Amino acid sequence: MKRLIAVLFQRCPVCLEGKVFKSLLGTNTNCPVCGIKFERETGYFLNAMFIAYTMGFLLVIPLAVLLYLWNASILLFTIVIIGFFVVAWPLFFRYSRILWMHADQLMDPRPRQSKIADATHLQDALHFASPPVDPSTGMSQVATMSAPVDITSTTITSPK
Repeated sequence: MKRLIAVLFQRCPVCLEGKVFKSLLGTNTNCPVCGIKFERETGYFLNAMFIAYTMGFLLVIPLAVLLYLWNASILLFTIVIIGFFVVAWPLFFRYSRILWMHADQLMDPRPRQSKIADATHLQDALHFASPPVDPSTGMSQVATMSAPVDITSTTITSPK
């Protein structure tokens, strides 16, 4: 039941709380609550396109049949169908992405991440990536381990 509510309110597929969209068509990169990255890989939302096509097809066919049964003119038929897609397209876009992310989470679950844990891992990675600093000089110990080189006394010879 929680997942259905999360789909209806367009929430994160992992924590079921964070907002997926930051604007009408703009998707957040990461969940603001659990920090999970929404787009797992390049082309991740390609399957959402097929969901949107299916949603559009399943909703426009009954509308087209209804207009046909009412003997609507070609002009009215065209205006109604185009108007329907202009109004419904943002909903197709949003819900196709939401449905795809939730289906993908059910098929290939990702654990909930903690923003604090991510920050700690980043801090640890930066700590190990930077060389130790000599407290007396404030310089990197890597730089102080080598002997100083006097470049003014070096002679340069040209090849013959």
